[in-house]
Amino acid sequence: MLVFHFAPTCIAQVCGVTKHFVPVPSGPTFEASLAGLDGLDAERRSVEFLADGLSTDRHQWPSGTRHWEVPYVVGAFRGLEGRTLLEVYYKVPVHETARISGPDSIIVEAGFAVHTQDWERIRYLREHQSYLRGAPASVDRFQLDLPAASFNFALHARVLDGIYLEAIRFPYEVPRFTASGLQLSDILLADSIHTLPDQILREEMILYVNPSGEFSRSAAPFVYLEIYNLRRASDGQTRYRTAYTLIPDTEGPPGAISLQTSEQRGPQESPISYVSIELAEASRGSYTLEVDVEDLVSGGVAQVSRSLVLK
Repeated sequence: MLVFHFAPTCIAQVCGVTKHFVPVPSGPTFEASLAGLDGLDAERRSVEFLADGLSTDRHQWPSGTRHWEVPYVVGAFRGLEGRTLLEVYYKVPVHETARISGPDSIIVEAGFAVHTQDWERIRYLREHQSYLRGAPASVDRFQLDLPAASFNFALHARVLDGIYLEAIRFPYEVPRFTASGLQLSDILLADSIHTLPDQILREEMILYVNPSGEFSRSAAPFVYLEIYNLRRASDGQTRYRTAYTLIPDTEGPPGAISLQTSEQRGPQESPISYVSIELAEASRGSYTLEVDVEDLVSGGVAQVSRSLVLK
């Protein structure tokens, strides 16, 4: 049995306009309205209070609030001690703030929350960034490690003392990267990647990720992913083949487009892979980019995909 307690909302000593949940029955509550009633009457009144409370206890944003379109993307990678490293990239459309008058600079608050399936909050990250009003869109990220499990994620971005707001809530299954066979991380699509030829560590790279996944056909976006658990041959080297295929999301011509296939070898069992792909031969539209990796030593194969849009 669940017991709900409601209290009348009191504004300027006027109570009862709306009803709201209260954790404990203190102050003016509706319990007094049930005193002296028999069981059936008390049950009927309780149902009325519950329906009234659920229909009036709600948050409403000011009428002038404007929806912000904040694209985001989540990437999962192998972390430490059996956990999974998550990178959540989001794009703040600061340029849209030029449409309204105000001070020259704005402060944008962004937050990311992790809840269990029972809606118990276990992580909350928040940051504030200052921008010039109307500046170009900015991409930032949250980074955290989690165990492999099902969670509810929430992401928000808003202009403090402003009218722009985006709030997103979505379920997410954190993958596990502790298996001994060949595995692939998620794909990240980036406008560019800055690194030096001898830099092979993720911490030494700068990824300019495009959270929207939208690219011009004339562009050559970068595809970043991590390969785990390749097997070494007798000479101590790994050998693997990577194939990139662009598949249209609508049926009919044209069919899948093979973008690039390459065979590589090296000393690392878990190398980083990043390559730019040419998209000029593809038509405008929505696609799925599939990356297939074959371990030429063990014979293992793995596949990962990511959606993108060509403009």
